[in-house]
Amino acid sequence: MTKSTPFKTATLKNGFRIVVDERPGIGFVKTGIWVKCGSVDEHRSIAGISHFIEHMVFKGTENFSQANIKEIEKQGGESNAYTSYDMTAYHATVFPEHFAKTLDLISDMVLFPTLAHDIDQERGAVLQEIKEYADKSSSVLINAMIRNSFRDQAISWPILGTQETVSA
Repeated sequence: MTKSTPFKTATLKNGFRIVVDERPGIGFVKTGIWVKCGSVDEHRSIAGISHFIEHMVFKGTENFSQANIKEIEKQGGESNAYTSYDMTAYHATVFPEHFAKTLDLISDMVLFPTLAHDIDQERGAVLQEIKEYADKSSSVLINAMIRNSFRDQAISWPILGTQETVSA
């Protein structure tokens, strides 16, 4: 088992915080950008927009095509994203030799997404995801508890959005 060293952190002048957790001998690098924007930052009328944008950034950026983004998997890595109440995260796990390009790619996804194409196709994917969550009893229970505990507050609105807000 590889022993982990303590996290190293630094904050740049622009407020960007860097966290490094070195684990020598693991053979891969995990990198990502965590954006302090989630569903609690949304207005009720656009509930789910953070999650929708999370989906759309994988369609391409000003400098990288969707095919470039998919290269991560072709090179034996994986990429993913998730939206929570207070953040949206974009991350990838790659072999060390692909780290620099992957960090450039994820940075570009966050800073320069095109967001202009395949909106209707992605809307369909998000609506399907909402339906799948609605079919899971655990999701229904947790969402009902949160909705009843935090009535009329942004945290009570679904992270994924609703059929109505995503369809608008």
